[in-house]
Amino acid sequence: MSGLVFPIIDISPFTAGGNEDAKKKVIRTIGDACAKHGIFQVINHGVPDEVIDRQLEYMRTFSAYPDEEKSKWKPKTDDLFYSGYVDMSKISQFKKEEFTINHPDCGYNVYPDNPPGFREDMLETFSYLSRTAVIIEGILNDYLGLPPGYLKQYNNERKQDNMSSFHYLAPKDPDEEIIGVISHRDSTILTILIQDGTGGLEVYEDGKWIPVTPTEGALTVNIGDPMQAKKVLSNGKLKSVEHRVVRPVGKDRYSGFGHLVTIDKWMEPLPQLTINEAPKYKGFSFGEYTLKRLKDLRDSPSTPETAHTINSYAIQPKVTEV
Repeated sequence: MSGLVFPIIDISPFTAGGNEDAKKKVIRTIGDACAKHGIFQVINHGVPDEVIDRQLEYMRTFSAYPDEEKSKWKPKTDDLFYSGYVDMSKISQFKKEEFTINHPDCGYNVYPDNPPGFREDMLETFSYLSRTAVIIEGILNDYLGLPPGYLKQYNNERKQDNMSSFHYLAPKDPDEEIIGVISHRDSTILTILIQDGTGGLEVYEDGKWIPVTPTEGALTVNIGDPMQAKKVLSNGKLKSVEHRVVRPVGKDRYSGFGHLVTIDKWMEPLPQLTINEAPKYKGFSFGEYTLKRLKDLRDSPSTPETAHTINSYAIQPKVTEV
């Protein structure tokens, strides 16, 4: 099946300065893309091409190291919140390895000595992508008609941002399992994805899986459950996209980044967005939700139906008996 180029949106009015009319057009276009697809791509996003290229190249270099070298940089603890190198294929249903860092002030980040410069590049990339995430969150804030900066309260100090660099190993032959990541929705507010040219990301829409065609120089952005928790918060106005990763035969794939909610936040439909309609979700602790999601990743639920998702908090409509 051929890939679909989801909306490609120029956000330079926010990154390079623009008039109010240009900003309003971007707000409307991104908001509509989130409501319809839950995914879009952005260009002129303020992240230099050389930063993106270096991040991908550093991950290629690190991934090529022997397992014993990579294993030196495993997480310091067994906590579900971690930093460092993890071979996910050994502990979950995901066919990938990853290197994760969290906010530089978190106190438990693990940084490898090699390749030289990897640490500095990760921190630089983290800073750029976090800024981009803040811009997009602000755009969605305005699209929903909320007071200026309202959504910032859900990660005001950016302490829950994280960045994961992923390496999906290519199947050795056509008979090997090609799914790198099974169907899921993200537990981030939004995910900003650096994609190499390999492709492999697929979105479930209109009853079929649609490949997302990478666009050179663009960042791919998808809405996660908490923004569906801002679909909880937006009461269904934004869409959390169901997606998976397919591993093309003969090609490794590299990508990554996430953007989270502060763990101690309480999530529920915003009063401003439930004036004329009943809430579609009950309130919940984001920390509790996140822990259950992480346990699912580690323990692999037996069926998709038993996995913990935002729909676990959905309020079923009352049926009127006649």
